[in-house]
Amino acid sequence: MTTIWERMAKEWRISKPKINKARLEEDIRGNLDNVMKTIEKSNSVPSVLDAINADADDDDW
Repeated sequence: MTTIWERMAKEWRISKPKINKARLEEDIRGNLDNVMKTIEKSNSVPSVLDAINADADDDDW
C-alpha cells in the first residue's frame, strides 16, 4: 500500500523539468553581458562626487 506522499514523489519524478544546460549557460552569459554594459555606462559614486565638487559654488551641500 503506497502512501499519498510516495505517489506524489513518483509523479514529481516523472514530471520533473529537464534543464537545458546549453540554454541556461547562454542565458547567464547574456545576462552577464547586460550587467557589464550597464556597469560601463553608469557613473560610480566617486565620479559623481567629483562632478558635484567640480563647480566653483559650494552651494551643493
